[in-house]
Amino acid sequence: MLSTILLQNIGIDTGSTGFMLLATSLVMLMTPGLAFFYGGLATKRNILGIMIQSFVSLGWTTVLWIIFGYSLCFSGGEGGIIGNFDKAFLNGISFDAIWSGNGKIPELVFVAYQMMFAIITPALITGAFVNRVTFKAYMIFLTFWQILVYYPFVHMIWGGGLLADWGVLDFAGGIVVHATAGFAALASVFYVGARTDKNSTPNSIPLVAIGSGLLWFGWYGFNAGSEVQVDFITSLAFINTDIAASFAKTKIRGIAHRFHCRSGDHNTLCGFCARLGCSHHWHRSRTCLLPGCTVQEQDELGRCAGRLGSTWCRRVVRDHYAGYICFCRSE
Repeated sequence: MLSTILLQNIGIDTGSTGFMLLATSLVMLMTPGLAFFYGGLATKRNILGIMIQSFVSLGWTTVLWIIFGYSLCFSGGEGGIIGNFDKAFLNGISFDAIWSGNGKIPELVFVAYQMMFAIITPALITGAFVNRVTFKAYMIFLTFWQILVYYPFVHMIWGGGLLADWGVLDFAGGIVVHATAGFAALASVFYVGARTDKNSTPNSIPLVAIGSGLLWFGWYGFNAGSEVQVDFITSLAFINTDIAASFAKTKIRGIAHRFHCRSGDHNTLCGFCARLGCSHHWHRSRTCLLPGCTVQEQDELGRCAGRLGSTWCRRVVRDHYAGYICFCRSE
Protein backbone atom coordinates (compact mmCIF):
# COMPACT_ATOMS: atom_id res chain seq x y z
CA MET A 1 0.00 0.00 0.00
CA LEU A 2 2.76 2.45 0.92
CA SER A 3 4.65 1.77 -2.31
CA THR A 4 1.47 2.35 -4.33
CA ILE A 5 0.84 5.69 -2.64
CA LEU A 6 4.46 6.76 -3.18
CA LEU A 7 4.35 5.85 -6.86
CA GLN A 8 1.16 7.86 -7.31
CA ASN A 9 2.59 10.88 -5.52
CA ILE A 10 6.01 10.81 -7.15
CA GLY A 11 4.75 10.08 -10.65
CA ILE A 12 7.66 7.97 -11.93
CA ASP A 13 7.29 5.90 -15.09
CA THR A 14 7.19 2.36 -13.72
CA GLY A 15 7.83 0.82 -17.13
CA SER A 16 10.96 2.89 -17.76
CA THR A 17 12.13 2.39 -14.19
CA GLY A 18 11.77 -1.38 -14.42
CA PHE A 19 13.55 -1.41 -17.76
CA MET A 20 16.44 0.67 -16.41
CA LEU A 21 16.84 -1.64 -13.42
CA LEU A 22 17.12 -4.54 -15.87
CA ALA A 23 19.53 -2.61 -18.10
CA THR A 24 21.69 -1.79 -15.08
CA SER A 25 21.87 -5.47 -14.17
CA LEU A 26 22.82 -6.38 -17.74
CA VAL A 27 25.65 -3.83 -17.83
CA MET A 28 26.91 -5.13 -14.49
CA LEU A 29 27.02 -8.63 -15.98
CA MET A 30 29.35 -7.37 -18.71
CA THR A 31 32.26 -6.94 -16.28
CA PRO A 32 32.38 -10.64 -15.25
CA GLY A 33 31.85 -11.40 -18.95
CA LEU A 34 34.88 -9.28 -19.76
CA ALA A 35 36.86 -11.18 -17.14
CA PHE A 36 36.07 -14.49 -18.86
CA PHE A 37 36.76 -12.96 -22.29
CA TYR A 38 40.19 -11.61 -21.33
CA GLY A 39 40.96 -14.64 -19.19
CA GLY A 40 40.50 -16.93 -22.16
CA LEU A 41 42.65 -14.74 -24.39
CA ALA A 42 45.49 -14.55 -21.86
CA THR A 43 48.08 -17.25 -21.35
CA LYS A 44 47.69 -19.77 -18.52
CA ARG A 45 50.10 -17.96 -16.21
CA ASN A 46 48.10 -14.71 -16.50
CA ILE A 47 44.51 -15.93 -16.48
CA LEU A 48 43.83 -15.39 -12.77
CA GLY A 49 45.52 -12.00 -12.61
CA ILE A 50 43.61 -10.46 -15.50
CA MET A 51 40.27 -11.85 -14.34
CA ILE A 52 40.77 -10.49 -10.82
CA GLN A 53 41.52 -7.05 -12.24
CA SER A 54 38.00 -6.90 -13.69
CA PHE A 55 36.38 -8.07 -10.46
CA VAL A 56 38.42 -5.59 -8.41
CA SER A 57 36.96 -2.80 -10.52
CA LEU A 58 33.48 -3.93 -9.46
CA GLY A 59 34.33 -3.19 -5.85
CA TRP A 60 36.78 -0.29 -5.81
CA THR A 61 35.10 1.71 -8.59
CA THR A 62 31.80 1.45 -6.73
CA VAL A 63 33.44 2.91 -3.62
CA LEU A 64 34.93 5.81 -5.59
CA TRP A 65 31.64 6.42 -7.42
CA ILE A 66 29.59 6.68 -4.25
CA ILE A 67 32.11 8.83 -2.37
CA PHE A 68 32.69 11.47 -5.05
CA GLY A 69 32.56 10.01 -8.57
CA TYR A 70 28.89 10.60 -9.28
CA SER A 71 29.10 14.08 -7.84
CA LEU A 72 32.10 15.06 -9.97
CA CYS A 73 30.31 13.80 -13.06
CA PHE A 74 26.75 15.02 -12.57
CA SER A 75 26.65 17.99 -10.23
CA GLY A 76 27.63 21.59 -10.92
CA GLY A 77 30.32 22.69 -13.34
CA GLU A 78 27.97 23.70 -16.17
CA GLY A 79 30.05 24.26 -19.28
CA GLY A 80 33.20 23.19 -17.42
CA ILE A 81 35.57 20.25 -17.29
CA ILE A 82 34.60 18.69 -13.95
CA GLY A 83 31.72 18.95 -11.49
CA ASN A 84 31.79 19.61 -7.76
CA PHE A 85 31.25 17.74 -4.50
CA ASP A 86 27.64 18.79 -3.89
CA LYS A 87 26.45 15.19 -4.26
CA ALA A 88 29.40 13.49 -2.58
CA PHE A 89 28.29 10.38 -0.66
CA LEU A 90 24.99 10.79 -2.58
CA ASN A 91 24.25 13.88 -0.52
CA GLY A 92 20.79 15.28 -1.29
CA ILE A 93 19.65 12.20 -3.22
CA SER A 94 16.73 10.79 -1.26
CA PHE A 95 15.08 7.49 -2.08
CA ASP A 96 12.20 9.34 -3.78
CA ALA A 97 14.35 11.81 -5.75
CA ILE A 98 13.56 11.91 -9.48
CA TRP A 99 16.32 12.14 -12.07
CA SER A 100 15.98 15.56 -13.66
CA GLY A 101 17.16 14.31 -17.07
CA ASN A 102 13.73 13.02 -18.08
CA GLY A 103 11.64 13.08 -14.90
CA LYS A 104 10.67 9.43 -15.34
CA ILE A 105 13.03 7.35 -13.19
CA PRO A 106 14.42 7.64 -9.64
CA GLU A 107 17.82 9.32 -9.52
CA LEU A 108 19.21 6.35 -7.59
CA VAL A 109 18.51 4.16 -10.64
CA PHE A 110 20.47 6.60 -12.81
CA VAL A 111 23.30 6.60 -10.25
CA ALA A 112 23.47 2.81 -10.40
CA TYR A 113 23.28 2.67 -14.21
CA GLN A 114 26.11 5.15 -14.69
CA MET A 115 28.11 3.37 -12.01
CA MET A 116 28.12 0.21 -14.14
CA PHE A 117 29.65 2.20 -16.99
CA ALA A 118 32.32 3.51 -14.62
CA ILE A 119 33.07 -0.04 -13.49
CA ILE A 120 33.59 -1.62 -16.89
CA THR A 121 35.48 1.25 -18.55
CA PRO A 122 38.81 0.82 -16.69
CA ALA A 123 38.37 -2.95 -16.86
CA LEU A 124 38.45 -2.68 -20.66
CA ILE A 125 42.00 -1.34 -20.45
CA THR A 126 43.33 -4.34 -18.51
CA GLY A 127 43.85 -6.37 -21.68
CA ALA A 128 46.86 -4.17 -22.38
CA PHE A 129 48.30 -4.79 -18.89
CA VAL A 130 48.94 -8.52 -19.22
CA ASN A 131 52.64 -9.21 -18.58
CA ARG A 132 53.22 -5.48 -18.30
CA VAL A 133 51.70 -4.11 -15.09
CA THR A 134 51.71 -5.36 -11.49
CA PHE A 135 48.54 -5.52 -9.44
CA LYS A 136 49.69 -2.65 -7.19
CA ALA A 137 50.36 -0.46 -10.22
CA TYR A 138 46.94 -1.38 -11.62
CA MET A 139 45.20 -0.23 -8.43
CA ILE A 140 47.00 3.12 -8.57
CA PHE A 141 46.11 3.47 -12.24
CA LEU A 142 42.49 2.45 -11.62
CA THR A 143 42.08 5.21 -9.04
CA PHE A 144 43.81 8.11 -10.73
CA TRP A 145 42.70 7.34 -14.28
CA GLN A 146 39.07 7.57 -13.25
CA ILE A 147 39.60 10.83 -11.38
CA LEU A 148 41.75 12.50 -14.03
CA VAL A 149 40.27 11.07 -17.25
CA TYR A 150 36.95 9.25 -16.93
CA TYR A 151 35.11 11.62 -14.58
CA PRO A 152 36.05 14.75 -16.59
CA PHE A 153 34.93 13.16 -19.86
CA VAL A 154 31.63 12.00 -18.34
CA HIS A 155 31.00 15.48 -17.02
CA MET A 156 32.02 17.27 -20.20
CA ILE A 157 29.75 15.15 -22.42
CA TRP A 158 26.95 13.69 -20.29
CA GLY A 159 27.00 16.09 -17.33
CA GLY A 160 26.38 19.34 -19.20
CA GLY A 161 30.05 20.30 -19.37
CA LEU A 162 32.32 21.84 -21.97
CA LEU A 163 31.97 19.33 -24.80
CA ALA A 164 28.20 19.19 -24.39
CA ASP A 165 28.13 22.96 -24.90
CA TRP A 166 30.13 22.47 -28.08
CA GLY A 167 27.45 20.10 -29.36
CA VAL A 168 29.28 16.80 -28.85
CA LEU A 169 26.88 13.84 -28.73
CA ASP A 170 27.61 10.40 -27.31
CA PHE A 171 24.61 8.12 -27.12
CA ALA A 172 26.10 5.12 -25.32
CA GLY A 173 29.75 5.67 -24.54
CA GLY A 174 31.50 5.69 -27.90
CA ILE A 175 33.68 8.55 -26.65
CA VAL A 176 33.27 8.40 -22.88
CA VAL A 177 33.85 4.66 -22.56
CA HIS A 178 35.46 3.14 -25.64
CA ALA A 179 37.60 5.98 -26.95
CA THR A 180 39.02 6.86 -23.54
CA ALA A 181 39.70 3.21 -22.70
CA GLY A 182 41.20 2.49 -26.09
CA PHE A 183 43.58 5.44 -26.04
CA ALA A 184 44.53 4.73 -22.43
CA ALA A 185 45.43 1.16 -23.32
CA LEU A 186 47.39 2.23 -26.38
CA ALA A 187 49.25 4.87 -24.38
CA SER A 188 50.12 2.33 -21.70
CA VAL A 189 51.49 -0.02 -24.36
CA PHE A 190 53.80 2.67 -25.69
CA TYR A 191 54.80 3.86 -22.22
CA VAL A 192 55.43 0.52 -20.50
CA GLY A 193 56.87 -1.23 -23.53
CA ALA A 194 56.88 -4.83 -24.67
CA ARG A 195 55.46 -7.68 -22.63
CA THR A 196 57.84 -9.65 -20.46
CA ASP A 197 56.45 -12.87 -21.96
CA LYS A 198 56.00 -12.81 -25.75
CA ASN A 199 53.72 -15.87 -25.77
CA SER A 200 50.29 -14.70 -26.96
CA THR A 201 48.50 -18.01 -27.46
CA PRO A 202 44.96 -17.94 -25.99
CA ASN A 203 44.68 -20.51 -23.22
CA SER A 204 40.96 -21.25 -23.45
CA ILE A 205 38.65 -20.61 -26.39
CA PRO A 206 35.64 -21.87 -24.36
CA LEU A 207 36.30 -19.10 -21.80
CA VAL A 208 36.47 -16.57 -24.63
CA ALA A 209 33.15 -17.89 -25.93
CA ILE A 210 31.48 -17.65 -22.51
CA GLY A 211 32.76 -14.12 -22.04
CA SER A 212 31.67 -13.11 -25.52
CA GLY A 213 28.17 -14.43 -24.90
CA LEU A 214 27.88 -12.53 -21.62
CA LEU A 215 29.17 -9.35 -23.27
CA TRP A 216 26.67 -9.69 -26.13
CA PHE A 217 23.84 -10.30 -23.68
CA GLY A 218 24.83 -7.39 -21.48
CA TRP A 219 25.27 -5.03 -24.40
CA TYR A 220 21.52 -4.90 -24.95
CA GLY A 221 21.31 -3.08 -21.62
CA PHE A 222 24.39 -1.01 -22.45
CA ASN A 223 23.00 0.33 -25.73
CA ALA A 224 19.23 0.25 -25.34
CA GLY A 225 19.44 1.40 -21.73
CA SER A 226 21.32 4.52 -22.77
CA GLU A 227 18.02 6.04 -23.88
CA VAL A 228 17.15 6.00 -20.14
CA GLN A 229 13.50 5.34 -20.91
CA VAL A 230 11.37 3.06 -23.05
CA ASP A 231 10.49 4.48 -26.47
CA PHE A 232 11.12 3.91 -30.19
CA ILE A 233 14.81 4.86 -29.88
CA THR A 234 15.20 2.14 -27.26
CA SER A 235 13.92 -0.52 -29.65
CA LEU A 236 16.13 0.83 -32.44
CA ALA A 237 19.24 0.64 -30.27
CA PHE A 238 18.26 -2.87 -29.19
CA ILE A 239 17.89 -4.28 -32.70
CA ASN A 240 21.00 -2.50 -34.01
CA THR A 241 23.03 -4.12 -31.25
CA ASP A 242 22.14 -7.54 -32.58
CA ILE A 243 22.36 -6.68 -36.28
CA ALA A 244 25.84 -5.15 -36.03
CA ALA A 245 27.27 -8.05 -34.02
CA SER A 246 25.69 -10.67 -36.27
CA PHE A 247 26.99 -9.15 -39.50
CA ALA A 248 30.45 -8.76 -37.97
CA LYS A 249 30.59 -12.33 -36.73
CA THR A 250 29.42 -13.70 -40.08
CA LYS A 251 31.92 -11.69 -42.09
CA ILE A 252 34.98 -12.32 -39.96
CA ARG A 253 34.19 -16.03 -39.89
CA GLY A 254 34.03 -15.97 -43.67
CA ILE A 255 37.38 -14.17 -43.84
CA ALA A 256 38.96 -16.71 -41.51
CA HIS A 257 37.62 -19.57 -43.66
CA ARG A 258 38.76 -17.88 -46.88
CA PHE A 259 42.34 -17.51 -45.69
CA HIS A 260 42.39 -20.82 -43.79
CA CYS A 261 43.09 -18.98 -40.55
CA ARG A 262 43.84 -21.40 -37.72
CA SER A 263 42.80 -18.79 -35.16
CA GLY A 264 39.41 -18.27 -36.77
CA ASP A 265 37.44 -19.22 -33.66
CA HIS A 266 38.78 -16.57 -31.31
CA ASN A 267 39.04 -14.04 -34.16
CA THR A 268 35.31 -14.50 -34.76
CA LEU A 269 34.52 -13.93 -31.10
CA CYS A 270 36.77 -10.86 -30.95
CA GLY A 271 35.20 -9.55 -34.16
CA PHE A 272 31.61 -9.36 -33.02
CA CYS A 273 32.63 -7.97 -29.62
CA ALA A 274 34.56 -5.19 -31.34
CA ARG A 275 31.52 -4.46 -33.47
CA LEU A 276 29.20 -4.36 -30.46
CA GLY A 277 31.39 -1.60 -29.09
CA CYS A 278 30.63 0.57 -32.11
CA SER A 279 26.98 -0.33 -32.69
CA HIS A 280 25.80 2.65 -30.66
CA HIS A 281 27.58 5.55 -32.39
CA TRP A 282 24.40 7.26 -33.46
CA HIS A 283 21.86 9.76 -32.20
CA ARG A 284 18.31 10.99 -32.64
CA SER A 285 18.83 12.63 -36.02
CA ARG A 286 18.70 9.19 -37.67
CA THR A 287 22.25 9.52 -38.92
CA CYS A 288 25.41 7.88 -37.75
CA LEU A 289 29.06 8.79 -37.95
CA LEU A 290 31.28 5.76 -37.55
CA PRO A 291 35.07 5.70 -37.57
CA GLY A 292 36.09 5.34 -41.21
CA CYS A 293 32.51 5.57 -42.38
CA THR A 294 30.51 8.41 -43.88
CA VAL A 295 27.17 9.46 -42.44
CA GLN A 296 24.70 6.63 -42.97
CA GLU A 297 20.94 6.45 -42.81
CA GLN A 298 19.88 4.60 -39.69
CA ASP A 299 18.34 1.75 -41.67
CA GLU A 300 21.82 0.94 -43.03
CA LEU A 301 23.60 1.33 -39.71
CA GLY A 302 23.67 -2.29 -38.64
CA ARG A 303 25.01 -3.61 -41.93
CA CYS A 304 27.61 -0.84 -42.31
CA ALA A 305 28.73 -1.22 -38.69
CA GLY A 306 29.05 -4.98 -38.93
CA ARG A 307 31.07 -4.94 -42.13
CA LEU A 308 33.48 -2.23 -41.01
CA GLY A 309 33.90 -3.59 -37.50
CA SER A 310 34.73 -7.10 -38.58
CA THR A 311 37.12 -5.87 -41.29
CA TRP A 312 38.99 -3.68 -38.80
CA CYS A 313 39.18 -6.45 -36.24
CA ARG A 314 40.64 -8.79 -38.88
CA ARG A 315 43.22 -6.13 -39.73
CA VAL A 316 44.36 -5.65 -36.15
CA VAL A 317 44.49 -9.41 -35.66
CA ARG A 318 46.76 -9.71 -38.67
CA ASP A 319 48.99 -6.95 -37.31
CA HIS A 320 49.29 -8.70 -33.91
CA TYR A 321 46.88 -6.32 -32.19
CA ALA A 322 44.17 -8.96 -31.76
CA GLY A 323 41.67 -8.28 -29.07
CA TYR A 324 38.92 -6.03 -27.93
CA ILE A 325 38.69 -2.25 -28.02
CA CYS A 326 41.97 -1.73 -26.22
CA PHE A 327 44.52 -3.72 -28.28
CA CYS A 328 44.65 -6.38 -25.60
CA ARG A 329 46.99 -8.68 -27.53
CA SER A 330 49.48 -5.99 -28.54
CA GLU A 331 53.09 -7.02 -28.26
